Amino acid sequence: MELLLFLQEHRTPGWDALFLTATRLGEETVVLAVLLLLYWCLDKRAGLRVGLCYFAGGWMGQLLKLVFLVPRPFLLNEALTPHEAAIGSATGYSFPSGHTSGAVSMAMGLGLSYKKALLWALMALYVALVGLSRLYLGVHTPLDVGVAVLVTVPVCLLVDWMLATLERPGRAKLYAWLGVLAALALMGVGLVRVCLSNVPEEQAADSFKTGGAALGFLLSLYLDRRFIRFQVKARFWQQAIKLVVGVALALLLKEGLKSLLGVGLAMQALRYFLLVLFVGAAYPALFMRCLRGGRV
Repeated sequence: MELLLFLQEHRTPGWDALFLTATRLGEETVVLAVLLLLYWCLDKRAGLRVGLCYFAGGWMGQLLKLVFLVPRPFLLNEALTPHEAAIGSATGYSFPSGHTSGAVSMAMGLGLSYKKALLWALMALYVALVGLSRLYLGVHTPLDVGVAVLVTVPVCLLVDWMLATLERPGRAKLYAWLGVLAALALMGVGLVRVCLSNVPEEQAADSFKTGGAALGFLLSLYLDRRFIRFQVKARFWQQAIKLVVGVALALLLKEGLKSLLGVGLAMQALRYFLLVLFVGAAYPALFMRCLRGGRV
């Protein structure tokens, strides 16, 4: 708290602009933009790795939030005033930091995909700026940020191992899918924990959204490997159309499902499951059919 109060006393318009920009770089919009660009247009394997790291790391962080139920620091200390521009993104419980987890997930996904020293350095700077921004803006404690890093890094390494194992023949592939099933079982335990507790719906919403999205992406991975096998290569104008149309359809689907399904916890999980299933499997299958001139 002393550190957060110190940072609060030294806020200036210049620092505000820097750290508000940094914190927005850790939000889902930026991560998903990078994910879609990679997965649909540039590098399918890197997109898979970034996506799985993001959804797995995010789900683990949301589960920990519902286990420990730690309030935001500005709710624990009346002297601490969060930056007004950051309050809107400070949803759910405080521990661990979701923004930091998202930044670590993207950094690890990109770093493990390309393994370049300069990229690792830039990603480390990116994570540090996002984490520090959450402290400067008064919406997280150092423990929130530090544990987010410590939890998300091994989750991403596990995802990297799983993807490498799926490329191998024999029992290794079976072990990877058993690991996925174990993760899904743990997810179920977490959701049961929510249902049997007195956690307010607005505090639990992010966990259900993340859980639904993670399931959708895992199913997309299976469907692609089993049936779709889409390729990202296309002409530049085709890539541009693919990206613009895909993003527009995803945004329309997101809002349409929200109106159709409502905002209950189960419906929010279903909405994000269907949305990510569209992004990861249905849309790639559609543009593969279009590129092949209608031939399967």
